[in-house]
Amino acid sequence: MTDASQFKVIDPATFEVTLPKPDKLALPNLATVYPIIINSKVAKAHVTEDDPWAQAWLKENTAGSGAYIIETFSPANRSSSSAMKTGSAAPAPSRPSSSA
Repeated sequence: MTDASQFKVIDPATFEVTLPKPDKLALPNLATVYPIIINSKVAKAHVTEDDPWAQAWLKENTAGSGAYIIETFSPANRSSSSAMKTGSAAPAPSRPSSSA
């Protein structure tokens, strides 16, 4: 995955990735903590001529989107997240009720 045009939003909960050739690491790469899906409006607000993808800003700041927020992140060491308290993009998952 090398270009933003490879990603297509299908609906608010689904996106499609088009690969130029088969890649056995594509799914594992998407399943790692990094790279992440970011809020493009937030990232674009920090674009510069020297940094058209806002990568320098994103190394030190989060621009996440969704039901969880990153609490701690240490590259190649540790990360933790928690559920958003308000403004979640997705409803909390329902839990099956247990019958006694």
